[in-house]
Amino acid sequence: MKIIDCTLRDGGYYNNWFFSIRFINKYLKCIDNVEIKYCELGFRFPRTDEAKGLTAYTDNNLLKKLIIPKKIQIGVMINASDFIRNNNIKFSLLKKIFFNNEKIKFVRIACHYHEIFKIKKIVTFLKRNYVVMINLMQISEINKTKLSKISNIINSYKIKVFYVADSLGSLKPKEITEIVRHLKKK
Repeated sequence: MKIIDCTLRDGGYYNNWFFSIRFINKYLKCIDNVEIKYCELGFRFPRTDEAKGLTAYTDNNLLKKLIIPKKIQIGVMINASDFIRNNNIKFSLLKKIFFNNEKIKFVRIACHYHEIFKIKKIVTFLKRNYVVMINLMQISEINKTKLSKISNIINSYKIKVFYVADSLGSLKPKEITEIVRHLKKK
């Protein structure tokens, strides 16, 4: 089993990603001590006028200041919706935030059902330099017919990891088991 820690990325929703460099370094040392190998530090949001903390952007300036243990692989998450406009991919924005990132090893793409069919070019672009993972949100809203369509497209992307998230927190263990069985068949 491989564990991916996303505490700083997910926890940022509560403090607007305002974690100090000192805190992040202490945190990285802590997860290294418990032998977690994968750490999703934060997002790669496109810059806005909104004030957000360091791990909202997880940019190169932050990465240069961190003491990253050798055993930990660092990753970030992006929202597919930030890079899709009118069914077109905003490549200039994607290229702007993913250049010369030797410390980042993986990128998770968070998307909704309708976006999963539009991200192939994003996946292809990112796969040149990173392990690409897809995180499908709101799985409780997706029926088996749609799940089969998703399985087909995910297989064609040839990614390393596919996640499903019960974003609404409404699934029961039996329903999760059925979803996993269906995905395994596909």
